[in-house]
Amino acid sequence: MNGDYLLDTNIVIALLAEEQAVLHKVNQATTVFIPAIIIGELYYGAYNSSKKEENEAKINAFGSSSNVIDCDIFTAAMQYDLTLVSRDAHFGHIDGLK
Repeated sequence: MNGDYLLDTNIVIALLAEEQAVLHKVNQATTVFIPAIIIGELYYGAYNSSKKEENEAKINAFGSSSNVIDCDIFTAAMQYDLTLVSRDAHFGHIDGLK
């Protein structure tokens, strides 16, 4: 796995959980990007978890060390010409999505 990648929420959660297979693959990427909306989703999950402070600290550290890209009205997964990394099969139905 090399190149420029855009990570979906489920992959970021796997990274934060230190899943070795995901860590190994992502570490081989040239550059990894995180949509700003993903950071919001992570905070939502943290605030509704039983380990709010611990999860919030993980997100703070992750977000500050990541390439976070903005989302606007024109944003789509293909806007930045990145390869989407996700465990969600429904993205396979989008024509032209890498």
